[in-house]
Formats: sequence, structure tokens, C-alpha cells
Amino acid sequence: EASAQEALLNWHQSFQVYDPAVPPHISAAAAESVAFIGKAVLLLKNPAGAFRGAELLQYRDTLEFMQALRTLQAAPVFDRVAFERTVEGIRAKVAALLWHLVVVQADLMAHLAAIKDYFLMAKGELYHSFLVDARKVLAAPPRPHTADADVNIAFQQAALKSTAQHDALFARFRIHWAPPQPPLDPSQRLTTPPPLPSPANAYALPNIEVPRFDANWDSMWLEYQGEWPLGLLITPQVLGRYNALFQMLLRLKRVQLRLEEAWQALSALDQWQERSEVGRRARAEGSGAKATLQDLRQLRHHMSHLISNLQIYIQVDVIESNYSQLEARIAAAQDFSEVERAHANYLHALMQQTFLNTTTICRTIAALFLHVQELCQLVDAATSHANAAALSAELGEDPLQDPAGGSLLTAAEQQKLATTRSNFSQRMTELYTFLHSTRLQDVNKAPHLRQFYLRLNFNEYVSRKIVSAKVVGGFGGPALGRPPIERPASAVAALLAARRGG
Repeated sequence: EASAQEALLNWHQSFQVYDPAVPPHISAAAAESVAFIGKAVLLLKNPAGAFRGAELLQYRDTLEFMQALRTLQAAPVFDRVAFERTVEGIRAKVAALLWHLVVVQADLMAHLAAIKDYFLMAKGELYHSFLVDARKVLAAPPRPHTADADVNIAFQQAALKSTAQHDALFARFRIHWAPPQPPLDPSQRLTTPPPLPSPANAYALPNIEVPRFDANWDSMWLEYQGEWPLGLLITPQVLGRYNALFQMLLRLKRVQLRLEEAWQALSALDQWQERSEVGRRARAEGSGAKATLQDLRQLRHHMSHLISNLQIYIQVDVIESNYSQLEARIAAAQDFSEVERAHANYLHALMQQTFLNTTTICRTIAALFLHVQELCQLVDAATSHANAAALSAELGEDPLQDPAGGSLLTAAEQQKLATTRSNFSQRMTELYTFLHSTRLQDVNKAPHLRQFYLRLNFNEYVSRKIVSAKVVGGFGGPALGRPPIERPASAVAALLAARRGG
């Protein structure tokens, strides 16, 4: 293991071109090629891990390289063109050997597929089971000495209920929890990601922000234990970026589950109003319970429209689409440098198209996550008041003497609902306006902003709601009429299956 780590360290950090020492008749590109050849030959002649003792660089190849260099050395005059042609020929040969080692012998694509499954949550059923099993753990503040074990036990149990139990590479992944960092400046509190622990915190993540959701548990991260020589491509910097994507997707999944729980609670409250004597009395006496329930339901529905479409956009339009392109590019490559570029472009596209390097959108999404939390707390309060009213009826007391007065929410909670709806409306209008802004036409990410906007604006839903928000006071309010048809929770899985089938 020490030898494997040393080999990777040599590749990434021990050798570099010292520009002042490069002769003026040697181009920068040729100098970089020479450095690449030196690192590649050293690595191929000293294999580690499962390849220890293997002959990755044949002796005849070494002799061929030496003969080519001696031919250059024997020339009476330095020929720059011949030199660069010879260097490029050697570089192409060792790059092809590295490609075969990493892509074929080390089975790179299987590991990239596993990274997509676990970091990018392609195995959605695993994370659904994990969050359901860990619901009680995540609902309470973490216990510093056991929190890491608590989440990992739930993660391992969830794997037994999903296809991950049959995946030989699942054992290379482990979920962790890191203690929250000291309080941030108020202007950064919503968006600044916590430092990612080893191996991801070895390098900073410049210009990357992940919308915050739960200060207690946002610091969960995923560890991947790769094997030599995959560390040539999957570096600590790369894992740091994958962890930023993982945290974004995990928080988004948690928000979606909170909204699903709120839907279940609101459905139970609706049945309570219809079937129980207390509920019928509250509605008959015009206490406002029916209107309150309708307001809560509509606001939850509009929040779910955003969260569901954001998740579908990221999983289908971003991750699956870019991964298909990555597969094609690696399959067509015969050169390690081409594989390296293809993966770097893939990861850059994921970061850009998920908006983790767009501060305005990240801060808006963080605020929207906060409003979801506020709504779910109000739904919990309404459920508590309904339970209290039912208990009072069983005890022979007047159930409408509850502080909520039979309307499901107290006056202060009603005001909180109005404030949450207003703030949500304002943030949604900001998000939609930004996504549709003509100022983004010259920005590389503009097409991806447009793609997300088109999902949200199905049947001109967004356009009409922006007008409504400006005229009657916002998304989720009673004046908005019937909300759009909501996608079921299985929509993401269905779309992914359809895409794979195509």
C-alpha cells in the first residue's frame, strides 16, 4: 500500500517542468511531453498494488526508445522537427500503455459506473432506504462520538435492501459524518460547504458552493477506496468535487422526502376532517381549518414541483447525459491523456450544469430549502394541534379550545405560513427570472439553465405563476387556482429506465 501511494505521489507531485531550465529551442509542449514520458516510464517499470511484479513496459519497447534517442544524438545538427516527432512517438506509445493499464486491466469504466451509482446517486433505491432507515437518527442532533457509526450502519443496512448488496464494488464506499465547523459569516451561512474530510479535504474547492439544508447533518460525505493505478485519474481533488455533488444530491433527496412526509401528513389531516366528529365540527363552525389545510397543500405542491424537476434535471439531463458522452469518449480513446481530458471535461460539466459554481442560484436554492423546512414544521404543528383536539374530545373536553382554535394553526403560525409563502414566492420569482435572463446568452452554462427552465415551465406553468406572483401575492397562495399535476416519486427512476432502454 505504501508503494502504491508513493507511486501516485510521484505521478502527481514529484515531477514538473522547470520553465527557466528549458532550452530556448525546446517548445513548452515538447517539454511537457518529455516530463510525461519520464513519469509514465517510472510508473510502468515500478507497478504496485495488484500489478506488483508485472512487466508493464516490455524490454523491446525500452530498446526502441533508446535507439530513437541515440539517432537524434548522432545527428550533426539539432533538428527540432525530428526531436518533437520522436518525443511525440514515444509519448504516444507510453500513453497507450497507460490507457491499457487503467482502462482495460484496472477496469476503469466499472469504477466510474460505481462512482456514478454511489456519489451521484444513480442507485436511488439505496439512498431512499438509507434516509428512511436513518430518519430517527437524522431527526436528532448528532452524537459526536457515534454519529459516524450511526449513519454508516444505516447505510450498510440500506445496501442489503437494494441492488447494492450484489455489487462487488460497494465495499469500496463508506459514508461518514464530520463535526460541523465553527459558525460562518451570515452572508455565507446558507451556501458555504463544510470542509470535506480526508481524502476529499486534501485540496480546496475554489468557487464551489453547495446549498445548505441541515446544519447538523450536512457534513455527511462519501469515502471511496480506489486501487492502484486508478489514483492516476481519481485523485483527491476529483473526489472532493464528487463529494460536493454527493452532498448536493443527498440534501436534495432529503428535501424531497420531507415534502413527501408532509404530503402524507396533509392527507391524514384531510381524512381527519372528513371522518372524525372533531374535524367535521371544526369545518362546520367555520374555524378556517379547511382553508388552512388548502393553503398548506398548495404551498407544498408548488415546492414539490420545483424540487422534483430539479432532481429530474440533475439526474437525467445532466448526469446520465454527460455519462453517456464520457463512455463514448473513453471507448474511442487509445491514449491515457485523452481519457484524462474526457473525465476532466465530464466532471467540469457536472459542476457547471448543477450550478455549484453559480453563486446566485446556489444561494436561492439554499433559501428555498429553508422555506421547505419552514413549511414542514408548520405541517407538523398542524398535525400536533389535530392530535391535541382528538385527545381533548376523548377526555370530554371542548376540542376547539386548543390554542389553534380548531383551525389547525395558531394565529402566530398562520402568520408564519403567510410569511413563508411570501418569501417562497419571492425566491421562486428570482430563480425563474434568473434562469430566463437574456444576460446569460453569452455564458457557457446558459443552455443548461434553459434546459432546467423548460422543465419548470412545462405548459407555460412558470410564466403564468410569475405574473400571478406579481399580481396576487405569490406562489402557493389561494388565488393561484388548481396546482399543476405532480410527478410521482418514481418519475426519476422511470425516466432513467426509459433513457437506458433507448
